[in-house]
Amino acid sequence: MLDASRLSQRVRRVLAEANEQAARRHHEYVGTEHILLALARDDEGVAVAVLRNLGVDFTELCDQVDRVVKAGKGATALMSRPYTTRSRHVFSLAAAAADSLGHSYIGTEHFLLALLEEGRGIGAQLLMASGVTLERARSETLRLLGPPVS
Repeated sequence: MLDASRLSQRVRRVLAEANEQAARRHHEYVGTEHILLALARDDEGVAVAVLRNLGVDFTELCDQVDRVVKAGKGATALMSRPYTTRSRHVFSLAAAAADSLGHSYIGTEHFLLALLEEGRGIGAQLLMASGVTLERARSETLRLLGPPVS
C-alpha cells in the first residue's frame, strides 16, 4: 500500500497534471499515458532530466500519445478521475523503487522507473518506443542522484 505522505510535492503536482491531461483528452480515467505526459511536462524534476538526458523528444512523445490514445467522450468537469488498475500498480512500484534506492520520499524519478517496470501500459510502451528502457533510466537516475542509500 502506498503511503501518500511519502509523495514529494512535485509528484503531487505531477499527479494533478495527469488528471488535467486526462481531462483535456476527455478521458474519465487517469492512465499510465497521462502520468507519462505529466512527467514530461514537469520542467525541473529528476524524471524529466533523465528523459532529456536519454534523448526523448517531448513533442514527439505527446504526439505519439495522441495518435495511440484517441480523445474520449467523457466529461472534462470531473474534479478527480479514478486511476486505472495499471496506474495504481505504478504507485506501488514507485514506492518499491524509492525503497530500493533508500529514499524516504517518492519522487518523479520513482514514477518514471515504475512506469517502465510495469512494462505493459501505454506509458511504458511509448517510453520503450523512444528507446528508454528500465536499465537505461535506472542508470541515468543513479548517475544524477548518486548510488542507493544504505
